[in-house]
Amino acid sequence: MALFGGDLDVFDDWFPEIGTVAELIARADVIGGLRFVTLDVVATTKMMMGRDRDRAHLAVLRAHGHPAP
Repeated sequence: MALFGGDLDVFDDWFPEIGTVAELIARADVIGGLRFVTLDVVATTKMMMGRDRDRAHLAVLRAHGHPAP
């Protein structure tokens, strides 16, 4: 579901190639008591989505030293 004119996408599942929701939650980073999927998962998902904004986000991750795919 796209919200805010397409600026935010909400999914009720994840890509099976990356893992199930339960697996992603189990591997998540815990920050301030909240679970966040790892940057590796975010980068892989953005590579798979391939939207203009995803390519821009991947470039930012790379510029900050993350080995984004």
